[in-house]
Amino acid sequence: AKLVKRRQQKHGFNLDEERRVNELIRECNRCTNHANYALKTLHAKRISLGFALEAFEQSTDDCIKRIKSTKSLKQVDFMQQQRHILRYWFGIFLRLRDGFVLLESGERRHPGDIDSPFCTKSQLALFKSRLAGGFRPDGKTRKYSSEKGYTGASWDEIFDEDVGIKRRLMDALTRLYPVLGSGGGEVIWDNLLNSGGAMWDFAADDLINGLRGLREKIRTIR
Repeated sequence: AKLVKRRQQKHGFNLDEERRVNELIRECNRCTNHANYALKTLHAKRISLGFALEAFEQSTDDCIKRIKSTKSLKQVDFMQQQRHILRYWFGIFLRLRDGFVLLESGERRHPGDIDSPFCTKSQLALFKSRLAGGFRPDGKTRKYSSEKGYTGASWDEIFDEDVGIKRRLMDALTRLYPVLGSGGGEVIWDNLLNSGGAMWDFAADDLINGLRGLREKIRTIR
């Protein structure tokens, strides 16, 4: 606000221009807070998915042992036991695959796909997903169309090229720089970095590497 006031005094902003600049600054802050929330949530859910895969690996070994132990049964009983075990195994496998979808796009597929354990309902309203507004190049086909919606904390939520947080933040900064000048733009950028932006690249790289390891693990189990 002080920065805008100084630029107003120097360049003679009118009231509409001042409102527009203040709204762009608020948008930068919203994007920063949303990115921090999404990355924090993604880290927690990735760790949770890792624990689930460890349990699934143990369960897979138990299923294999169980199948081997049923070979001495009559053919009808053996086939029935196999179907029961495989139905159980594939049910867990598919649920874990949905866990990857939850991290990547944030699509809700199950009642337990909550947005985040870190925020109240009022805070979650500030971090509502924008993915439903994303369209393919034809301008008509939606890229995201889940009936159950999206969590607002996913990889696509941050990096989607049309409606992602990064895109919205860069658009706001691009519109701010000509108005505030390079000095004013740098002040805004420094404030964003101090608000958590400096850790974004590290957090994103950590998430990419973590997901790569989890994908390899589920392929190995399968």
